[in-house]
Order: sequence, then structure tokens, then C-alpha cells
Amino acid sequence: MLRRGGLFLLALLLVLPALSGTARAQGNQALAPRIDAKGSFFELLGTVTGNALTIYLDDLNTNEPIAGAEFDIEAGDETIDLKETSPGLYWGQANWLTKPGSIDMVFTVKAGDREDLLGGTVKIPAPPPPLGVLVQQWGMKLVFLAGFLAGV
Repeated sequence: MLRRGGLFLLALLLVLPALSGTARAQGNQALAPRIDAKGSFFELLGTVTGNALTIYLDDLNTNEPIAGAEFDIEAGDETIDLKETSPGLYWGQANWLTKPGSIDMVFTVKAGDREDLLGGTVKIPAPPPPLGVLVQQWGMKLVFLAGFLAGV
């Protein structure tokens, strides 16, 4: 009886780190890379999902969404065009948004008679490792676990 309890505890110790690593990886993937910036008139929050950039633009003092804004966005040699999808919400696509690393962005925003310059950095994470790498990392532990369970 004591032997089975010890084997069960050993199996549990081998499996729990794998399960917690999976949960931690899924928790990190839930948050999209973000950029936020404040200027004299406007504030923006941007999120990157795949090759898409979504910008939420608000008045700095009232927090009201800014409709009808025009953007000039520079990120090194790259640019992106945004379209307004609803008041204060802008969206665009560019393949360079998928490259891992830090991207410094400068936003020139024009809305009505106001113009503002905002800047910030978005950090694009490296993609998760393919399943084959995870199997290689956990493969021997699973083989030992299967051997212990078969012996029980």
C-alpha cells in the first residue's frame, strides 16, 4: 500500500509541472501586445493581434472617443493605414506586425482642428515553440511516468 502511494506521489510530481507550464503559457497568450501613448490632446491604446493593429483613440481631458481622426503612423521604414470601424476605434493590417521584437511607433493624429504627435513601443513576443519541441522536452518524463504506472 505504501509503495503505491509513493509511486502515485512520484507520478503526480512529474505531471504537475507539465500541467502548470501549459496553464502559464495559455495565460501569457491571452494578452495581446499593447502600445499606449498620451499627447497634448489625445491618448491612444493599441493592441496587436497577428498582423492587425487596433487603436482606441480618446480625448485626453474628457476620455470621449475621437471620431473621424486621420493617422500617419511610422515604425522605422514601415507604415500602416488605419480605417475607422466605429467612433474612436481604428483598425489596420501590416505583415511587419508579426515580426518578434520591439517596434517603436510614432503617431501623428489629426482630428478637426487639433493635431497631436504620440509615440510608444510595442513588444511582439516570439511565437510559442511547436508541439514537437514540447514532446522532446517532456518525452522522457512521460516514458518514465508510463513505466511507473504500468508497474503499479
